[in-house]
Amino acid sequence: MKLSKPKTALSLLLTTALLVGLISGCQLAQADPATTGDNNTLPTAATLPPTQPIYPKDHIDDMYPWGEIPPGLKEMWEKGWSASPNDTYYTVDLQWAVDMIGLPDAWDITTGSDTIRVGIIDSGVDASHPELQNCVNAELSQSFVSGVSPLEDSLGHGTHIAGIIATQGNNESGISGVCWDVEIVSLRVSGSNNEPNVAAIINAIESANSKDIDILNISINLEGLSTTTLNNLRDAISEFNGLIVCSAGNSGVADDPYADNDTYPWYPTNFRMDNLISVGASTHTDDPWDYSCYGATTVDIFAPGSSILSCYPVQACVDGTCDSFLHNANGYHLMSGTSMAAPHVAGVAALLLSIHPELTAAELKQAILDSVDIIYDANGNSVFGNLCVSGGRLNAYKALTSSSIHNFGPWTDRDAANHSRTCSTCGYVELGAHSDFWDSFHSRCTACNRTGMIIQPYSKKPAEDCTEDCAGDCVHSCADSYAAVCTDACA
Repeated sequence: MKLSKPKTALSLLLTTALLVGLISGCQLAQADPATTGDNNTLPTAATLPPTQPIYPKDHIDDMYPWGEIPPGLKEMWEKGWSASPNDTYYTVDLQWAVDMIGLPDAWDITTGSDTIRVGIIDSGVDASHPELQNCVNAELSQSFVSGVSPLEDSLGHGTHIAGIIATQGNNESGISGVCWDVEIVSLRVSGSNNEPNVAAIINAIESANSKDIDILNISINLEGLSTTTLNNLRDAISEFNGLIVCSAGNSGVADDPYADNDTYPWYPTNFRMDNLISVGASTHTDDPWDYSCYGATTVDIFAPGSSILSCYPVQACVDGTCDSFLHNANGYHLMSGTSMAAPHVAGVAALLLSIHPELTAAELKQAILDSVDIIYDANGNSVFGNLCVSGGRLNAYKALTSSSIHNFGPWTDRDAANHSRTCSTCGYVELGAHSDFWDSFHSRCTACNRTGMIIQPYSKKPAEDCTEDCAGDCVHSCADSYAAVCTDACA
């Protein structure tokens, strides 16, 4: 069993004093605050990446080559949101992950939608926290263990995860979450002893479909399960209609051979399913966090998980009952672990769904894994290449502009002369005025309800000389600029 592996005196101290939720067969996958090792020191302004966006703002050319920005996104941009948010802890460089995964550029595309619902299967969420009180759905939140409320959190673990996913950004206070507009549902599975209950986890997953939850975050790792329990857990996950994001687990010892999930599995993260993403933890130096589990075939992606500042139950801070080592300010703690990495991915998935609600869980997963940053060390070796399936670290902006998403769109053909378009999903041919199709790359097929980008050959339409560059390198007249095929020599 994984919890019985040898530990050094230091690791025993860390796991008993600072690891949260390690119990027989279960682990709430938050680990200790980073205290040892070169890449585990608490970050300072001097060691963090620059605060300006690190990715070029080329998504308009990439996503809207004809200059036709969908009205919803155009309205967002006209609101004047800053690419670099003005939240207190971001401005003093305590949110290093924001820039590293390209969130400022992602927020220029979307900051989310409160129609997207994320369930957090964890220790509860402090719904009274000033940064969370407006995004938690109290009616749908539920405790699957007796005697505790899903809207309270005696451990702080679930609240920290909720803060990473959902805090409002650019409001001149606190932190900036990954997805500023999203609905959180707290699904509590640990009682007053803070130990996650396996049966409660299964029941929580099974309840998610009836609550219309789109994404589940499970930062809990289980081992030593009976065959019956393992099968029940697998069945619950396979029957969930949305995407599940899981923490890969924490080893407790640096360079621990037991940290390889390919050999020593944790669950549910080790299930290989189209609707599940397993997430390892990375650091502000773009290295694997020393205590993160990994797996070339069982961990899908790495994401920031070391020294992450997020929300914590305010009253525990005021009363002085919280961990003073983790405490940053009342209502905010620094924590490390794959528990903190998973909600970064869940938040990006919520951003994706906000502009592409038609995507299936498998398509969401594919778009996220296809758009990672591949990081190389000084010797030219891939840092994450042998540690996870995707070989890289999460990038929010790339995920939103992923070519995988563009190819999911329904409209593959438009006949401008006859004013029609054909859906690639169901084959339906829609007729209408030519002007009806100008924004068709974001409109739905009325037959199968799919939506997405149109695939057509023109890379751009320079208005100044009224010509279009066709993908075949010929020049086509603007007179038929919205035709689905190039009608010139290269057609």
